[in-house]
Amino acid sequence: MKIAIPTFGKRISPRFDFSPEVWIIDVEGGEVVKQEKLPTAHLNIPQRLEQITSSGVDKVICGGID
Repeated sequence: MKIAIPTFGKRISPRFDFSPEVWIIDVEGGEVVKQEKLPTAHLNIPQRLEQITSSGVDKVICGGID
């Protein structure tokens, strides 16, 4: 399973559309097998959604999405 967590500093971003980066975590069998951070500060909401969709993300954890 791939999980996307928009971050704001060292915290989960309160708003998906204001996070400067997204942390993508690959979990298999309850273990983290891969992780990467993708910059998103220059992207609008549809572009951010396209980025995580094309990365194969299954779940998004954040405070809210406009």
